Amino acid sequence: MIEEQWTATHSSPLFSAFYLSSGKHVRHPAEGGKWTYGFWNAKVHSEYKVNKKHGSTVVYIDIKGKKHKQRSIDTAAGKTSIAEVWAINLPKTVDRYYYRVVK
Repeated sequence: MIEEQWTATHSSPLFSAFYLSSGKHVRHPAEGGKWTYGFWNAKVHSEYKVNKKHGSTVVYIDIKGKKHKQRSIDTAAGKTSIAEVWAINLPKTVDRYYYRVVK
């Protein structure tokens, strides 16, 4: 099993330590497929679709330091795995996005 991969890419390097990764970000990982992640519609999202069994995870740490984590089930090949958590884009909140391929 490939370890979960993550990114914390933010929309502006100047504010990367202070705000969430606003908007949808799309990547095409080496494992294949399409990974979409980011903060939109008041949620942090991690969505992954690939032709292998896979999953997604998202973590949001609020301004009080409380960790909110959502991990999708292991998702069938060709289907989209979705993990999302309600979030507020305030200074010093933290977002982390992960995908995994299950072997």
